[in-house]
Amino acid sequence: MKLSAAANVKYMGHSPVPIRKMPKARSPKRTILGWSGDMLAKNSVAYTPARPMNRPPTGLAWTLKNGHAPDVQVARWGLPLIAHLLIREPEMREDYNRSVPSGDNGRFTTHIAAVIRETTRLAGSAADPAAYAQRAVDKLGVMTLAYQLGTPASFDYAGFNGRGLDDDVMDVVLSLATNSALGDGVAPDPARISAEFPYFRAA
Repeated sequence: MKLSAAANVKYMGHSPVPIRKMPKARSPKRTILGWSGDMLAKNSVAYTPARPMNRPPTGLAWTLKNGHAPDVQVARWGLPLIAHLLIREPEMREDYNRSVPSGDNGRFTTHIAAVIRETTRLAGSAADPAAYAQRAVDKLGVMTLAYQLGTPASFDYAGFNGRGLDDDVMDVVLSLATNSALGDGVAPDPARISAEFPYFRAA
């Protein structure tokens, strides 16, 4: 791994109240996960919570992937890299991929907090690793990807508001896990992003 430029890592929490399904996306820049709403419609869910009248609604999204058997869920997406970086036990990773946000997230967040606490302790990047780990887990909220409808998607150090195709989510999640500006040295190529389906050109 190589260190990227220093970043001020701050995160925000969300409290969802499900009231309606995700609207159809108009362009890849405006989508919740960086893909077309048509592509996500079959196995995706998004809700908007109650909000102050002078603010746009915030959607909370996740995507479920089924295997060959139509009733067998094999993956849970939305917040990126949770199962890859923050859940270290193989059996728990499988349980997470077969769960939904309305299920028992408590055991996942407890495990994730322990992973982040130990990572920041080893890195020496937090004065109080336990307190930082709790703040990081609070940011993950109900383990969905928040998106304020009608605004540009952005998954970065300032906060999570959907996810654009050009967002370097690996660096952001690495930084969240370590409480430091950590990067993998690889970033999406903006020149390959297209306004037409499938929204990412071949190299």
